[in-house]
Amino acid sequence: MRQAAASALVGAVLIAVDLALHVYGRALGAGIGLLCVPLLTFLFARWVDGSVLYYRTWGRLQQLPLASVTGVATGGWLAGGGSVLLSAPGLAKPLRITVRSRGYAMSSAARGHLHGWLSGPQVQWTPQAALLFSDQGVGHGSGTRGRGWLLVRVLAVGLPLLGVGICFWVVLQRSPALAIPGAPGYGTFTGPLGRPLPVGRPWGEPCQPVRFTVDEHVPQWVYVQIAATVAQARSDGIDVTIENRQFYWTPSSLYYVSGQSPGSTVRVSIFTNDGTPPELASGRPEHIELIWNARPDPDGRHEDLELAQGDLWMQPLTGDPQTVRLAVRQLIAMTQGVMDSSQPNSAIIDGSTVDNFTPSDIAAMQRMSGCDVSSGSTV
Repeated sequence: MRQAAASALVGAVLIAVDLALHVYGRALGAGIGLLCVPLLTFLFARWVDGSVLYYRTWGRLQQLPLASVTGVATGGWLAGGGSVLLSAPGLAKPLRITVRSRGYAMSSAARGHLHGWLSGPQVQWTPQAALLFSDQGVGHGSGTRGRGWLLVRVLAVGLPLLGVGICFWVVLQRSPALAIPGAPGYGTFTGPLGRPLPVGRPWGEPCQPVRFTVDEHVPQWVYVQIAATVAQARSDGIDVTIENRQFYWTPSSLYYVSGQSPGSTVRVSIFTNDGTPPELASGRPEHIELIWNARPDPDGRHEDLELAQGDLWMQPLTGDPQTVRLAVRQLIAMTQGVMDSSQPNSAIIDGSTVDNFTPSDIAAMQRMSGCDVSSGSTV
């Protein structure tokens, strides 16, 4: 039972790691815990070849001449009382060999071979160890062993299946939480606490005016594409504007709902990065690194944006103005609380060749931002 409990504990830890990596990581599929099983088997393998016992310790191959063994004792509870410890000069600690466990028994031929090499006059055997190498010892407690093996099977098979089930359940629970109601196929995102942005007020207040500022080191041809994309979004009814290259802007280029003013706009910075971009799951290089931070919303269930920024990767973008515009559309969508889309014709998905926001893109951003041109006022 103690071995079964130990197996359950190890399985639970592996499943916890599996779930954490799958749900909160990127492109790491369920079942990583199961992949550890053959790895552990390799790291601690044991086998006999003639008069030499070969064994691995954390993968490092070592050998023990059986003729050098001076003592054979039982191995304690870890293997259910079915292992022996071999003592020999040069060993830092006794080497454990499993003779039998719940559901496993070393063959009589293997036991005979091993026993023959360990029968020299220099070898001190304990009675319990001698019993393990006898037919009586191997067959002893078969009823308990059968029940224990059933439990081990349940733990070995049931726990991974349970873990996979929980994994899918968590994913399914998270997906509806990030789906934007009224905008089929579009999703929002979470803050550092893992809570989604509130629909209709991703910045904490509905219809947050946004102005973009472009770093002075951004090439002029890139700025032209950014400005054109922001202008197109503004004409589509998205409450965004952009500063010029001297960092001036026109307050009347935004509209404001009750209580808002030019002083309540949020400033979103755009930089460039000349380094090597990471590769996306699709195999394409990342075009823009979207950076954000959020604070807990007073309702305790959401987080509100407090910072947004975009870093354009220039290696894949140089000489490709259309992809620059795609990257900027993705940043604009993020400032409105929209992160992704499963709509095949969306202009914000990676690899899209659609060069303007689609009606469904616009509707999703207006739904998520709580911003409708008809309800705003222009100053």
